[in-house]
Amino acid sequence: MYQLFEDLKEYIATAVISLITGIIAYMQGQRKSTAETEVIETDVVKSIRELYGGLVEDMKTTVQDLKEAKELLDLLNKEIMLLRSHVQTLEKDLADCRANLNM
Repeated sequence: MYQLFEDLKEYIATAVISLITGIIAYMQGQRKSTAETEVIETDVVKSIRELYGGLVEDMKTTVQDLKEAKELLDLLNKEIMLLRSHVQTLEKDLADCRANLNM
């Protein structure tokens, strides 16, 4: 039995060293994969942040444009109301003039 162990000793040592090397390589591969994933995730987060920043700026501009448009519409509505009031006054004056002519 001892002779068998002595004969296989070199093969066992090679297998153990190969196993240890394989485990170390696997762990290094995992670290590299994790590091690459972190870099990719960081790039994606940067892209999302830039896209969001641009979207926020566009939304600010749009909101400002809408506020200005609303102010203009409010001003125009006031003018319309004023003109309607003038038209009603003119219609009343016209009706009074017609009534005075018919007397």
